[in-house]
Amino acid sequence: MKHKVKRLHTIWMDGGTRGEDFAHWIIDVFRWTVEVVLRPLEKKGFTLLPKPWVV
Repeated sequence: MKHKVKRLHTIWMDGGTRGEDFAHWIIDVFRWTVEVVLRPLEKKGFTLLPKPWVV
């Protein structure tokens, strides 16, 4: 898959994802960077995250 998706280098996961096993698998297999984007602590409820979903 890495050879088919040449421009992908970072995967952003939201803070609700506690997929450490998934993140380590992505890093080990594809050598892509995984970043968790968290909601600011002072905000409650729905908040736009600093990184938008990019497709």
